[in-house]
Amino acid sequence: MKELKHLNKYFYKYRLNLLLGVIIIIIARILLLFTPGLVRNSINIIDQYRRNVIIDQSIVENELIQNIFLILLAAVLSGFFTFLTRQTIINVSRYVEFDLKNEIYNQYQNLS
Repeated sequence: MKELKHLNKYFYKYRLNLLLGVIIIIIARILLLFTPGLVRNSINIIDQYRRNVIIDQSIVENELIQNIFLILLAAVLSGFFTFLTRQTIINVSRYVEFDLKNEIYNQYQNLS
């Protein structure tokens, strides 16, 4: 692990990008937490309709369509934020790689 301490200066240099990536990961995961509640709500509505608690079918249809839309929206937004996370963190890795290559090149220049 001592060998990896050399990378800490690059992590510090790009700390804002890494922090942004972590924040976006948290947002994406929070969006995914809404899906189970929406599915539960949909199942409860169907169960209530089957037990004749809710008699009007249009209410059931509207609730289910709304829940389906919200589930799809949460999935799409979560996917988008996951994409942003990958782009952010992959860009940081490319920046670090570029800086390491320049550091090695400068070291070679000093040696020659």
